[in-house]
Amino acid sequence: MYGPDLCVMANVTGHTCYVINFHLEHLSGGTIDTSFNDAVTAFVRKYARALRSRWVQTSVTAVFLSGSRRLRKIAGSRIGQLLRLATRLG
Repeated sequence: MYGPDLCVMANVTGHTCYVINFHLEHLSGGTIDTSFNDAVTAFVRKYARALRSRWVQTSVTAVFLSGSRRLRKIAGSRIGQLLRLATRLG
C-alpha cells in the first residue's frame, strides 16, 4: 500500500500524482494474503478520519476511506460495490 499512501500524501500536501507509461516487467505475481489485508486495514485506519469519504483505487484493489462507520458498511455491501462500479463507468 506504499503507492496509494504516496499518492494520498501528495494530494493532502497540494501536489499531484501521475502514471508514467513505462515498460517494466514485474516478475512477481504478488501475494494477497493476511499481510496484504493487514496493510489495507492499517491504510484505512490511517486516513479514514482525516479525509473526506473517497475510494482509492490501487493496482490490486479499491479501498473506501471514511470516518463514518455507516458509509464504510454501505461501501462494503453489494450495493456499495455496484455504486462504485457505476461511478467508474459513468
